[in-house]
Amino acid sequence: MEALALLILATLFCLMFGSLIICVYWYYRPNSKDRLSSKSEKLVFAIIIMAILSIGIIIINGIEPLLGFIPENWVGHDEDGEIVTARECIALPIGTVAAIFLAYVFAQVEKLRDENRDMKTTLKITKEVFSFFRESQLKEIVNEYNQRLEAISHLNYINQTSTDLANV
Repeated sequence: MEALALLILATLFCLMFGSLIICVYWYYRPNSKDRLSSKSEKLVFAIIIMAILSIGIIIINGIEPLLGFIPENWVGHDEDGEIVTARECIALPIGTVAAIFLAYVFAQVEKLRDENRDMKTTLKITKEVFSFFRESQLKEIVNEYNQRLEAISHLNYINQTSTDLANV
């Protein structure tokens, strides 16, 4: 029975850290337009959650030695009567928050990557469209835009003036 429990624990351990490797591969894989859409959503969600948990475990185990200034004899007991050091109690919430923060940062970076890719595509299309225009046509467009902008600002000035007079 103990061997089965050890096998299950080892399998979970390998899955957790293996999911971290899979997420890193998905994240940095080149030439991937839609990184996760082709996979099953439940599988992707499970792998990402396990990767976040493994990052948390790594951070917690990294923070614990950094708290070496806390004496070893500062201990408490959990509900099972096992000894829990103050270092462990402090490292757990810090590691948890850090793992969640890293997941948030990676999500934001992925979002910005997508926006950047979209902007590059838009810029490419815009350059192709404007390459058809000659310089004189572009000057005409700019002049027309400036005239419309002046007309709009003039209308805003008139509206503001009439509003000010109405308030008097």
